[in-house]
Amino acid sequence: MDAFLVSWLSCLAFAAIIAALLLCRLKRRDDALAYILLGYFCVCLVLIAVKWYLRLNLAVYDTDKYQASSAHIATLLRADFWGNLPYVLKPHAAYTLPLGFLYYIFGTSELLGQLLNTVMGLGVILNLHRLATLWFNRRLADHTALFMSLYPYGWVLGSTLNRDMMIAFCITMFFRVLSKLPGRERTG
Repeated sequence: MDAFLVSWLSCLAFAAIIAALLLCRLKRRDDALAYILLGYFCVCLVLIAVKWYLRLNLAVYDTDKYQASSAHIATLLRADFWGNLPYVLKPHAAYTLPLGFLYYIFGTSELLGQLLNTVMGLGVILNLHRLATLWFNRRLADHTALFMSLYPYGWVLGSTLNRDMMIAFCITMFFRVLSKLPGRERTG
């Protein structure tokens, strides 16, 4: 029971850090995007809690593989961080490495992986907002972020342990960086 409580408290600490960052953004900017991000985070937290309360298995096709690989990375890092750092590159390292580092800091819990996907979902919304701002205007960017935050499958992906939200984040980041390259003609 003690390990169960420690894992929930570490997840609560990570969620509190995310919530604090979102509330700081809300205090600093007080714009529509800050409310959208906070709302998306709250919806994903509720879905994570419901999933754990009802013991639902949503999108668990790769959960065991990612959980085991990330836990192994965290164990290696706890044993000898600098000595084992070269050995943590495992299959699917693009997802398991960030998750392994998160497990190293906060402890091993599937709930942390779900919170990491929620953070990746926040990143996808931010990237889409910035893309729409670059390509169109602020008003359309706010609508884009709102529609993405209301997309139900985005809630499922943001509240489960899988790599889909990480892939969406990388794709949107790629287009965001590509849009900022010099030499791109601006219209309007």
